[in-house]
Amino acid sequence: LNNIESNNFANALYGIQLRHANYNFIKNNTFGLNAPKTIIMPLQSCIVSDYGGSSSNIIESNIFCGSADHAIKFTHQSEHDPISNQNVIKNNLFGTIGDDTDNKLMNVAAIQLSRTVTNTLIEGNTFGRNINGLSISGKGNKIFNNKFGTNEAGTKQLPSFTGIILAGQNNIISSNVFANSLYGIIMALQNKYYEDDECSNNQIVSNKFGTDINGINPLPMIAGISLCDNSRRNFIEDNIFGEISSCSIFLSSATCKENLVRFNYIGTNKDFTKSYSFRTGIVLNNSAKNNYVSYNTIGSSSNTNKSTAIKLDSLADKNYVRNNYIGTNKIGSTKIPNYVGIDIYSNYNSITQNLVWYNYAGILEENCKNFINQNDIRYNTHNTGIHLVNSRSEITGNTI
Repeated sequence: LNNIESNNFANALYGIQLRHANYNFIKNNTFGLNAPKTIIMPLQSCIVSDYGGSSSNIIESNIFCGSADHAIKFTHQSEHDPISNQNVIKNNLFGTIGDDTDNKLMNVAAIQLSRTVTNTLIEGNTFGRNINGLSISGKGNKIFNNKFGTNEAGTKQLPSFTGIILAGQNNIISSNVFANSLYGIIMALQNKYYEDDECSNNQIVSNKFGTDINGINPLPMIAGISLCDNSRRNFIEDNIFGEISSCSIFLSSATCKENLVRFNYIGTNKDFTKSYSFRTGIVLNNSAKNNYVSYNTIGSSSNTNKSTAIKLDSLADKNYVRNNYIGTNKIGSTKIPNYVGIDIYSNYNSITQNLVWYNYAGILEENCKNFINQNDIRYNTHNTGIHLVNSRSEITGNTI
């Protein structure tokens, strides 16, 4: 039990190394800068736990800049190492000193939690100028109320690439702001070393992507959430997606299965007082199967919006697209048109009970066979309810 407080760590391999270290307080320290915080004096990593497991430590209100590796790194040397459990990382600054002026403060990466790290709380941190913010391979970690790719106030975009790379299980990512220039969250596990390795049962809930912390001003991103290899049974729910130039939610790979994407708002805020331009709302691609897309509200009243709300691309078969509100809200009282409502190029998908109003075109389908039933597809300005090209689909009970 140690208090490590108000120190300056610079020009070294590591600032603090934790081994079998429990119940320590690391607070109000500065890493990688001189004392006046004007010159980078780099470390390889600022805080490292690399052997023996370290648990119940509190890392709070520190400044981390100029790290050549992860600023905070909880890892292991073998699978037989004890786990690192119930650490708290909160209210720290990564790649910023609290102002918005110096781009040289960037870390290569902010935090790494390996597969032996569990039940960590990461809360209230600002991930400013970092190439990558947070990498998680462990289980049961909680990521709450952080800002990725912004200043401390959450109002200005700072140079960064990716917010979170997630490859673990049963993690909760909630109430964060993502304004990274490339990806908000990448969910994938490309190399399975153990039979139970999956990126699964994670909850991505109530976050903002491509907007400031108030959900008012756009902070442009290329992509929001990408679910790829070995992503299964994850919940993507109740998030807001603002200015996204490519795709808000992207599901791809034959091992991307059984994910639930629901109750998200894409291109608009929840009270429809703000609209954002975006290119594609939800894309299923490259053999993604048995995923559920439901109760999402997708559209924008922005004059520059030429969006496709939902796209089922080649080989994305046997997915369920149901009860979405495309071009309007649940009761049809607002106009947030897309260029295309649902665009389909794959087979055996169920497209059921969607409300597709006020778009340029409703449902487009080409060279495929699906089940298109009981949708309400009206008021589309191109006069297209369902447009079929070489279709073999079952189409019944729709209102056009």
